Amino acid sequence: MTAEPIFQDSSSRKGMSSHLLRQVLNDEMHARLPLPAQAPCMVSALIFPIRSGGEEVRIHAALAALAKQWQLPEPALEFVQYNATYGSLTMSCSRHTEFFRLTLSSNQAYSDFSATPLEVLPLDWLSSLPGNILVAVHLLLLPKLSSTPQEISEYFFEGHQLIGAEIGKGNGLAFTDLRLHPDLHIQEGASRFVVINQGLMGANQSGRMIQRLIEIEAYRMLALLALPIAKEQMRTLDSLGEQLRLLIARVGQTEENDAELMDALSALSIKAENMVGGSEYRFAASQAYHLVVERRVSELRENRLLGLGIQPFREFIDRRLEPAMETCRIVTRRQDRFMKRLQRASTLLRTRIEVTHERQNQALLSSVNQRAALQLRMQETVESLSVVVLTYYLIALCAYVIKGVKYFFPAINVELFNASLVIPVALFIWWSKEQLMHRFRQASAVKSTTPLDDL
Repeated sequence: MTAEPIFQDSSSRKGMSSHLLRQVLNDEMHARLPLPAQAPCMVSALIFPIRSGGEEVRIHAALAALAKQWQLPEPALEFVQYNATYGSLTMSCSRHTEFFRLTLSSNQAYSDFSATPLEVLPLDWLSSLPGNILVAVHLLLLPKLSSTPQEISEYFFEGHQLIGAEIGKGNGLAFTDLRLHPDLHIQEGASRFVVINQGLMGANQSGRMIQRLIEIEAYRMLALLALPIAKEQMRTLDSLGEQLRLLIARVGQTEENDAELMDALSALSIKAENMVGGSEYRFAASQAYHLVVERRVSELRENRLLGLGIQPFREFIDRRLEPAMETCRIVTRRQDRFMKRLQRASTLLRTRIEVTHERQNQALLSSVNQRAALQLRMQETVESLSVVVLTYYLIALCAYVIKGVKYFFPAINVELFNASLVIPVALFIWWSKEQLMHRFRQASAVKSTTPLDDL
């Protein structure tokens, strides 16, 4: 007896099913990878904010047109990163939540910033890209130099004060002045970075350092987008706070009209909600971008250049960017405090309105009680009159009976008989009325004391 194989042929077996997002989530760890860079080379990066889905479609159309012109594969419609090589130029296009980044790397022997990789792109194609440039960076990667920081500043940065440090634990040097320098292709110019490989950074490490420096500049600018909004809302909050203070003072005055106060408070609430709703996302995004900047600066693993008086990236970022971010945080906290004050004012006004309504209800109930007492007295008067009326009609009926009886007994005095019936009949009718009212009162008392569970 031969044993059957435990495992079937692999060609006839079905693989285990995977989660629908497994491939997408796994590829996310490899998205937007840095391009390897070998000195000497220059990297140019452009950041375009994306404001609508229509701009994403136009970006894809522009990339597809350029790929067709250069006879390269077209990017996918929902691409995250698209890389292409054309001669000595390597192009990387990455799509982010709020912006699109175009990175160009060229291995030509650049010695300064008079020429950049942007010159390889068709001029009309650059103009066809949607949106306005928020960040433009030119980064020059050079082999080891013997120039001093002062000479580097004079040659590359027009003599401006430098920001820089050793990066990668001394494997390289990085310098910038974070100013906008003139550029033939970009209005208002572009930022400049100079990275010097001390001979210890490989192509991959150089690529990672270049990407971190570009991202520091990009996310720094994206984080600062909230600063003008924060400054404007500082003044808006001052105005709204004064309006709310005057409105609360009016709430304490009894002669004020509640409806007018509620309309004014509603209008103020609408203004506040529009203000908060228009900036809430921007402030939250600003804080997120600030955290990315902090992380990228830490990843530089920088060391201060001793004895040169040059600020390292961490010190400059903390000194210049942190106050701007603190301004945004202060505005956010002021918004929260103002909204809480607005809620308390609304509660105060609603309490005042409820108290006013309660007083009106009490006055109305008092008026109803007075009317009920008056109606009761009128009813008692009518009941007393009804005794007289019923007595009159009952004696009249009895008179007709006595007149009939007189036909057989002529000696009966009809008038005397009727007179003798007045008091007994009146007492009988009054007693009957009192008995009937007593039963009504007992029935009402029983209904009013019956628990709801017994109904």
